[in-house]
Amino acid sequence: GFGAVNRPSDVVEGDYAALIAVPEDKNKFIGWYDAEGNEISKESALILQVNDDVSFIARFTENDPYAKPWALYAGIGIGVIAIAGAVLILLKKKK
Repeated sequence: GFGAVNRPSDVVEGDYAALIAVPEDKNKFIGWYDAEGNEISKESALILQVNDDVSFIARFTENDPYAKPWALYAGIGIGVIAIAGAVLILLKKKK
């Protein structure tokens, strides 16, 4: 693969979640993007307060100026979903 993303679990509404993207050997992390493709951050560590179900995309590329970017998907939350390209945070509602 081009990189990996942590998968925090049991995120409760109002909690903070830390998403960390780690590129594989000789690869580069490009950035975090929302489900619509808008850039959220170029930092590999993304910390956010979760108040709703959200999805994020961690994009990586080979450390080659001519390589095409690739996206990896990972999931966090109650229903952890791993699909090549997005981080899905599903909330547990506070009681």
